[in-house]
Formats: sequence, C-alpha cells, structure tokens
Amino acid sequence: MAPIGVLLPPGRQALTTILLVDDSAVVRNSLAQMLSNRGYDVVEAPDGLEALEQYALRRPEGVLMDLYMPRMDGMAALRELVRRFPGARVALMTAGDVRSVMAEARAAGAVAVLAKPLSAEQLLAAVRNLTGGSPP
Repeated sequence: MAPIGVLLPPGRQALTTILLVDDSAVVRNSLAQMLSNRGYDVVEAPDGLEALEQYALRRPEGVLMDLYMPRMDGMAALRELVRRFPGARVALMTAGDVRSVMAEARAAGAVAVLAKPLSAEQLLAAVRNLTGGSPP
C-alpha cells in the first residue's frame, strides 16, 4: 500500500503491507527481515495497543500477532481489531500449544494460529493466506 500522495513509477505495484506484532524485538526483527527480503512492507508493533494504533494508521493487508504480550495480549488485540475494523485479517502466533487456543482464536476472528518459531516457508505461506494469496 503506497502512502497517500506517493506516485509509483509506471508498471510498479504498491507493496503489500503486513503488521508484525511481537514483544520480542529479536523475533520482530527476524520475521520483518524475512518479509522485507521478499518485498513486503513491514510495520512493527511491540504489543496489542501499539498494533491497534498502527492498524488504524496503515490499514495493512494482514497482521501477524504474538499471543502473549504485555499491555494488551494478542487475543484481546484480535478481538478489538475485528470489532473496530471488520474484515481485518489476523493470524496469531504462539510458542505454546496451538491446539489449546485454536477454538478461542477462531471464534474471535483469527484466520490462523501459528506455532513459533516459524520457518521462512511457514511465514510466507501464512502471509499469502492473510493477503488472499497475493504476492508482494
């Protein structure tokens, strides 16, 4: 998604924006680098509250969000994102047992629940699922 007022060169597509939310800077940096290297525009947030602010500002095509974070955890942020922005596409990530949160996450509106750590292939597949299969 190109910022308002920015003209893209002829034939150049706007970047697909992904909001990456994780309280671990190491995890955020690693995943953001993988996505950036594949041509995605990555917006980062350290918790659910910042994710809500960034989503409102940038309207990304997809959100990858950790489940356990300070200030506002992923489940609460998921519920609020879906309430405020119907159609928001969110995948939760957890280092815990995916099965234990799957039903609650789906009921809250998650597109997927992913087990961390994610390989590059898993990450890219998740992002394609979030963005409807569209490449960057």
